[in-house]
Amino acid sequence: MDDVQSCVNMMGRRFICSRCPSMELHLDLDLVQRMQPSDDLQNAWMMFDHVKCVQGWTTMACHIYDIFYCKVMMIMICDMQSKDIEAQCILWRKLNTIVEKNGLGTPIFKGFMADGAQAN
Repeated sequence: MDDVQSCVNMMGRRFICSRCPSMELHLDLDLVQRMQPSDDLQNAWMMFDHVKCVQGWTTMACHIYDIFYCKVMMIMICDMQSKDIEAQCILWRKLNTIVEKNGLGTPIFKGFMADGAQAN
């Protein structure tokens, strides 16, 4: 998980971190806010990319794409011990919990897409 933290540190943006035994999640709240209706990224959508699998941990990054399918920036990066449906549901619950705890209410996202490519 050190790679995730060094990646977050290099970006120089404010990420909120949430940890549990099977997952570490870093989320950019500013981008979540900007993706909400009536803000500048309201028509953007997210895509998860499997970054790598090492020693039972899968690193996933979530990027924002604009209406022209151009990557804008990373909104979230997560290390997970599993990439099954249950782990992905936990990821979304944690994302919503972090957003709500930081006063942004329930987030509304325009679109979502998962990359089916094999992890490194």
